[in-house]
Amino acid sequence: MANWFEDHPTRSIIVHTLVVAAVVWAAFAFLFDENKVAVHKAQAENYKAKTEVLEVELSRLREENRKYLEWLTATPNTIPHLEARLKTAAEEAAQLKAQLAASTSSGMQASGGLASSPYSVSQTINLGETFMDRKTLASVGLANVTNDRTATLMLTLPGSQTRELSDVKPGTAWSYSHEKTNYQLILSRVDWYGNKATISVVEVPGPK
Repeated sequence: MANWFEDHPTRSIIVHTLVVAAVVWAAFAFLFDENKVAVHKAQAENYKAKTEVLEVELSRLREENRKYLEWLTATPNTIPHLEARLKTAAEEAAQLKAQLAASTSSGMQASGGLASSPYSVSQTINLGETFMDRKTLASVGLANVTNDRTATLMLTLPGSQTRELSDVKPGTAWSYSHEKTNYQLILSRVDWYGNKATISVVEVPGPK
C-alpha cells in the first residue's frame, strides 16, 4: 500500500484532500444542525417564559380591575356606584308597584269587584343572569351584550321551547298567553357599559 501512495503521489493528495473535506463537512453539518436545534429550543423557552409573564400580568390586571370596580361601586357619586343604586331603586320600585297592584286588586274585589290595574313587572339583570316572571313563568337569560346596544337572549315563553335570540334591540316585544290572559315580554333597555339589560312583563288588557 505504501508503494501505491509513493507511486501515485498526485492521486494520494487528491484522495487525502477529499477525505479531509468530507470529514470537515460532516462535522460542520452536525454542529450546524445541533446549533439550529439549540437556537429553536432557546426561542421556544423564551416564548414560553414571555407567555407565562404575560399570563401573570393579565391575572394581576384583572384582579386590580375587580378591586377598582368594587372601590368605585362603594364610592359615592361615581358611575358604578350610581348604577348600583339605580338598579336597586328600580328593583324596589318594581316590587312596590307589583305589591301595590296586588293590594289594589284585592281592595277593589272586596269593595265591589272593580277592574284592577293591568299586571306589570320590570327587572334589571346582569350578564349571565336570568329573569323569571313568577306569575306567568316566562323567563329571559342574558347571554351577551354587544357595543351596538343589542343583546343575545335565551327566551322561554309559557308552552314554548327555549330559544336563543341574537342581536335583539331594546323595545323588542314578544306576545304570549297565560291562563286566558294576554301578556307582552319586552326588552326595555340594554346597557353595554354595565353588561346589563332590563326586562319587563306587562298584561295586555282584553277588549271590553
